[in-house]
Amino acid sequence: SVKRSKTTILVKNLPFDTSLEDLTKVFHAIGGDHPSQILLPPSKTAALVEYGHANDARRAFRRLAYKKFKHIPLYLEWAPLSEEAREQNQATPAADGHVVKDVVDKDLKSNALSTNEAADESVSQSIYIKNLNFQTTEEQLKSAFTKAGFKPRNVRIPTKAAPLKKSGASGEPLSMGYGFVEFGSEEDALNAMKSLQGKLIDGHAVSIQLSAKN
Repeated sequence: SVKRSKTTILVKNLPFDTSLEDLTKVFHAIGGDHPSQILLPPSKTAALVEYGHANDARRAFRRLAYKKFKHIPLYLEWAPLSEEAREQNQATPAADGHVVKDVVDKDLKSNALSTNEAADESVSQSIYIKNLNFQTTEEQLKSAFTKAGFKPRNVRIPTKAAPLKKSGASGEPLSMGYGFVEFGSEEDALNAMKSLQGKLIDGHAVSIQLSAKN
């Protein structure tokens, strides 16, 4: 299994418009020691946040995992250790920034456009859609794909419980701002992803990637 860092956090599935300043504000706002560096590659879909001490990194991880950031929850995991990247990239220890970038790029490649080889039967017939309008329903999402000429087999938008109202009654479940759409074949899933990538659904430009099965 991949050895993970205890001081570097990998932040995944970031919105397209994320800036270094946005991330800096989020990680500085929780107090304590600030990160020693934050790296955001040009693709901007993942970033690495490095701390000087494991305790500070753990604290940031606990406080920020799944915290709302721009419309979606922050997905955090411990970054693969750069020694592994060093072996694979023959980078020198001094080029740590490059090693870190390589880890992010490698993670993105295996994460986003998974191929059969990378995902080993795991590339599913499903796609993962980010940046959904919180008002978009599963029926509306299905309709967007149907209108584009596709036939989704299953559509799912995860929800969370709404805060309790003053009356004590709970409100309608709230959308998490992302969803999954399953098709009859991998080819359909790939074509649907290409067709609707960046298109507006209920006023939101959606970001789509193939969903790998766990």
